[in-house]
Amino acid sequence: MKTTLIEKSIRKALEQKFSEQEYEDCFVVEITISKGNKVIAYIDCDGPLTLKKCQKISRFLEKEIEDNQWLGEKYTLEVSSPGTDRPLLELRQYKKNIGRNIRITDPDDIIVQGKLVTVEDSGIEILEKLKKEEKRHVLPFDKIKEAKILVSFK
Repeated sequence: MKTTLIEKSIRKALEQKFSEQEYEDCFVVEITISKGNKVIAYIDCDGPLTLKKCQKISRFLEKEIEDNQWLGEKYTLEVSSPGTDRPLLELRQYKKNIGRNIRITDPDDIIVQGKLVTVEDSGIEILEKLKKEEKRHVLPFDKIKEAKILVSFK
């Protein structure tokens, strides 16, 4: 997917905001702009992403968009955490989810599920529980087509 100049500008503005002490645990996951100028800024934090923090970031971003006239007068802005239905895209997301169950799809569409136990700059390690044993998988990031956290209601 091609990144537009506006997406890059929004990302840069958010990254500058996240250098402030109150927001230094925050990071940009993804920026999308779709038909009708609908902007979705997916952000996350190393700790909890509160509604109040999301609202402050949304107000900041709205002012940046309007002051810089990036989208004209008609646009929709949504600032949100990625949610559990969206794949992990950033290293910090993986680190935040150590200890949780994860489903990995590789480039050949082979799926492995297990507990995320280690995250390095080059890849991850998961522990798959089989019937009578556990199997470790070391997966470099270039061999991960998609990674999603599995939600457990236990």
